Amino acid sequence: MNDEQAPKDAKTLNWLSSEKKETADKPISIGLSVIQDSYLLHGVNVIFTLDNEYMVFKENNERKIIKGTGLLGKASVEIISSDSIPCQGNVYACLEDDTQIEAPPFQIEFTAAPQFVAAIDLDREKNEAWANDADENRVTATVYDNLGNRIKDQQVIFNADNGAMVIPPAGVTDKDGKIAVSIRSDKVGEVTLTAQSGNITKAIIVCFTTSPYRLDITDCPHWLSSFGIVSGCLYKNGIGEPNIPILVATGMFISLDDDGKNVITDKDGCFSFRIYSDYIGSSYRYTPPRTISSSISIRCLDDRIYYGTRIMLS
Repeated sequence: MNDEQAPKDAKTLNWLSSEKKETADKPISIGLSVIQDSYLLHGVNVIFTLDNEYMVFKENNERKIIKGTGLLGKASVEIISSDSIPCQGNVYACLEDDTQIEAPPFQIEFTAAPQFVAAIDLDREKNEAWANDADENRVTATVYDNLGNRIKDQQVIFNADNGAMVIPPAGVTDKDGKIAVSIRSDKVGEVTLTAQSGNITKAIIVCFTTSPYRLDITDCPHWLSSFGIVSGCLYKNGIGEPNIPILVATGMFISLDDDGKNVITDKDGCFSFRIYSDYIGSSYRYTPPRTISSSISIRCLDDRIYYGTRIMLS
């Protein structure tokens, strides 16, 4: 008996498997057969629909699709979770030429996919930094999982060759899946910085060049009991660099005169300012004065140039 001879009032749709479950990063394949009086029917169109907005058919990325049965009377579809979101729902099926003939709802579920590190992106703050100086470069690592999402609280370990220093050498990513480190080098040349997380390692080249600037401190007291003068010059390629703001910071018991609060290099690249000691060695008449140390630091050019020293107070 062929398909045309089969009784038309005996068509049924039967799922070929029971409830299905899969992780959200993989498709679910299901099929059904169209039977008429125990005969498998081929060339019959079946309408498949989904009731969960996060599920779509892989073939057309829609929640509805029409598939025809093959020679064995079977129609099959693949279903995926959009954006790999965990979800569950039902698949419905009916005949295209008679929607009253339908299969019972078929339940499927996508569970959370196991997360693992799949990629690391590294970005430099600038193209190059100065070697053997206070200058540094910053590199930001962004960690992604197998679904393309950024991973927070993921440990990342950093290493640098050529004697460069990385601070911090390890840490965990923030809520945006990022972690930033500073890298310094005493040597001119290229440094390879590597970031490792999970089974993934990524490398980036950081270049260090010779600084064209030189900061010479020509006068600074090693001992200070009342006041002293700090002076120096900033050179670029051996020539005094004018009109450069100089930032001065002092430690305990050292204060700046007014001329130290707005320091700018003159036409020859030089500067000077006064500092005062607020320290009283002893408040008792017959007690020998005590000596302590404090500090002073000088910075310029966005902290890329730095000088710091200790000063004894008495």
